[in-house]
Parts: sequence; C-alpha cells; structure tokens
Amino acid sequence: IWRQRAGLAGNPLIKAYLNSQARKMASYEKELFAGYDGVIAVSEKDAAVFKAEYGVRRTAVVPNGVDTDYFAPRTEAREDNLIVFSGAMDYAPNADGAKYFLQEIWPKVIKSHPQARFIIVGRRPGPALIALAKKYPQVEITGTVDDVRPYLNRAAIIVVPLRMGGGSRLKILEALRMGKAVISTPIGAEELALEAGKHIVIAEKVEAFAQEISLLLENPAKAGTLSQFGRALIEERYSWPVCARQLETFWAGFAPH
Repeated sequence: IWRQRAGLAGNPLIKAYLNSQARKMASYEKELFAGYDGVIAVSEKDAAVFKAEYGVRRTAVVPNGVDTDYFAPRTEAREDNLIVFSGAMDYAPNADGAKYFLQEIWPKVIKSHPQARFIIVGRRPGPALIALAKKYPQVEITGTVDDVRPYLNRAAIIVVPLRMGGGSRLKILEALRMGKAVISTPIGAEELALEAGKHIVIAEKVEAFAQEISLLLENPAKAGTLSQFGRALIEERYSWPVCARQLETFWAGFAPH
C-alpha cells in the first residue's frame, strides 16, 4: 500500500517519503516473517510475495470469510437510486477511493441520473473528504455507525472505487452476501474468486465506472441477477465454516505426531 500511495502521489517530496516508508515496511516484514514456521495469507498474490520477497517456506491461502447469518439480506429495505460505499475512512485506500469517486465519477453519474444519492459509511472521514461531499446535496457522510447492515440493505448498488490495497475486500464479500450488486475497480476486487459480469461488475476507467452505475440503475433485473449469483458464491466459498476448515487443515500440519 505504501508503494501504491507513492505511485499516486503528485508531490515529489511526498512521493519520496512514501517510497521510504515502503522500504522500511518491507524490511520490517521480512525480519518479522523469519520468526514463524508458517504464514497464512488471504490471497494467492500475498502468498507469492511472502515466498519470493520474504523467504517464507510454508504458506497457506485461507480467504477472508463472512458470517452468513449476520449478513443476511433484507430486500424490502432497498432504495432504487441509492449508492453506498462503506469502509473506515481513516484507512488510506478507502479515503482515496471515496475522494476519487466524488471528484471523478460522481459528477458523471448525477449528470445522467440526477435523482441518484450517495452515502459514504465509515469512521473518521477527513476534512478534505467532508468538504468535497458538501459540494453535492445528494451526498451524505455518516461517520462511525454502530451497524453497517442497514445501509447495505438500503443500497441499490455498492461501489468499491479503490485505487490501492492488498489482500481481499471484506466489504465486497459482505455486500454480495446481502444480495447487493457491486461495481468495483480491478484492484478493489482482486484476489477474490469472482467472475466479472456474473458475480460483480468490474470497471477501471472513470467513464466505464459511471456508465456501469447508470446501466444498473436503469436495469434492476440485471442487478438482481448479479446479486443472486453473488450470494450463492459467498455461501459456497466464503462462509466462515468453509474458511475454518481450510485454516484447521493448515494448523494440523504443525501438530506433533
């Protein structure tokens, strides 16, 4: 993430600082990993880094999972024109994604769909994000909420406009489990076993992202099909019992015989 932030930074001094932090973090992680017999990653990409860059010999990939009982869908709460982005806004990838969406994508959405509304759900939004949101009467920032599920339930579309990050996105798994149509950047959905066009919509460029939002707002049936396949995949591959069995298998390999 430090490297990705450096790549997006325009100020040369900030870029140099972020690259320096990236080198320090890599050195620290390499030293830390040397003290363990095995390491569990949440994605194949992370596991490959652990082996190639940190010399980890034994790794397992156990994906992030979802409590499928807790994140149960309630379709009656859905609002046709509501778009939601959720995540801790004091986490750099989320804050960057929210600002990117508001600056680049949202103006194109409301130009074609002036009735659309956007809610950013997550703790500690920064002053820059709050100021940006105030430019649009259709945009709401909640700050910290006790329970994200009511906001997910109300949404017609969940967006994940991330430009940086690692691992895999719990926010996508939770949204899919709750029967939501999700539009994400490629990096937002990377390392999840999702088929674009079947479980999720993937859009990288600004124009494509805005266009996909418009298409789903105009075609609730397509959104419903996405949500149906997405929910089924979560139950099959990302429920806690499924993930726990993979975790136990890896642990068992270290048990004394």
